[in-house]
Amino acid sequence: MFLRSIFAVAASVALSAPALAQDPLPPETFGVMSAIAPGPNVIVYQESLSGPGSLVVLGADDLAMKGTMPSGSFGTMLVDPAGKVAYSLSTFLKRYAYGPMETVLQIYDVDTLTVKSEVILPPKGVMALSYAALLQQSADGKFIFAQNATPASSVTVVDLAAGAVAQEIPTPGCWGIYPATTGSSFSTICGDGSLMTYALSADGKTATETVGLDIFDPDADPVFATTARSEAGIVMVTFLGNVIIASDADGTPKKVDSFSLTEGVEGGWVPGGYNLVTYSSGLKLLFVLMHSGGYDGSHKNPSEEVWAVDLAKKAVVGRMPLAGALSITAAPGDKPVLYTLMADIKLVRHELDLAAYATKVAGELPLVDLPFLATATP
Repeated sequence: MFLRSIFAVAASVALSAPALAQDPLPPETFGVMSAIAPGPNVIVYQESLSGPGSLVVLGADDLAMKGTMPSGSFGTMLVDPAGKVAYSLSTFLKRYAYGPMETVLQIYDVDTLTVKSEVILPPKGVMALSYAALLQQSADGKFIFAQNATPASSVTVVDLAAGAVAQEIPTPGCWGIYPATTGSSFSTICGDGSLMTYALSADGKTATETVGLDIFDPDADPVFATTARSEAGIVMVTFLGNVIIASDADGTPKKVDSFSLTEGVEGGWVPGGYNLVTYSSGLKLLFVLMHSGGYDGSHKNPSEEVWAVDLAKKAVVGRMPLAGALSITAAPGDKPVLYTLMADIKLVRHELDLAAYATKVAGELPLVDLPFLATATP
């Protein structure tokens, strides 16, 4: 009875209270930006195991979200050197778990976050984590190379001017695409320790091949499919922590240098991760994600440190703590900045002090799904 009286009094007061005047709300206006904010970007491919993936465009300096571009499932991406055009190779699954599927090369305009065009590819495109070596462009810009797996390996060549497939090149026993620095040729890493190089004709419809033998020992010390490109050639790191440089400058790949990162270093340090190496041409340094206590099968373990390597000196010149990274990319030019994709699903921006070889976290952004590949643009 007491509570009922309180509620009755409260209701009476509310009904008798004068209405308060309110200023009218200002009208909302909506618009569409014609382009994203200018400036350098970091573009991250996010792979989803439960649906389509996406390319996320972020400001390179502050990691501010600029927008996303949609892809299909199990894809990877490529960004042109100017950072204006992006590509994705992915699979569109009608019923996801079974039924028809379509392999598509999507071509995006980064500034407007729009799909400019698509090329339907043979339904053989690789469905894998987003490794950089699975989708590449020829140095002359004429062709896109897409890795296939059926599980037989081959490479689909796309003529960009024609917007059509030029040919499919069988690459049995070989994996990954590593374009030359000039022309339309590319190399691939083979399971017998060799490199195979394919030089395309002007129309992209035929190719000649040459082989470089004894580049690495696949039984004693295999190489990662993730490589870097330096002035000297293709830079590969091995599971045991060696660096191998192969030159394809004259069309025939050959081993030109090798050295150890870990000789004399205690703790069982080895490379590990996904896109685990990056080369800064401006800083003339190779950066490698490393972890201690390496064992057979730890080659995808997240990092404990990042090592800076001077290829000319054949030496590790700096070791910097950096825990939990799976992929790494350097900012273009001579900017001492690294971006890492972390095992706890976030992107981190690191500023480097190259005098002391130290890193400082200068921004981080939580992501979703599975981000394994990032590209920084000018």
